[in-house]
Amino acid sequence: MAAGIAALQLLDELKPYTKLDALGRQVCVAALAAAQAKGLPLPGPAGGSMFSLFFTPTPVRDMPTALASDAKLFGKFFHACLADGVYLPPSATSPGS
Repeated sequence: MAAGIAALQLLDELKPYTKLDALGRQVCVAALAAAQAKGLPLPGPAGGSMFSLFFTPTPVRDMPTALASDAKLFGKFFHACLADGVYLPPSATSPGS
């Protein structure tokens, strides 16, 4: 518990959330712009610093619309990002994405 309390105190002191949210938005905006430049539909639902990328022309609002996205294209995108040192969840529907 002492480590948890110390971590919470440090987070309260450093207040990293504004910067973290800005960085998350920056990644989302860059991915959406790159997809748009290639003519690929890529809605990016986001909340704070958390986001997911789905290759689909329709808004993703729930699991059925998420599962209707192009998983093979996401796989290609994931591996290209990984090769460039960008670590994403291995699936748009992975926990935490």
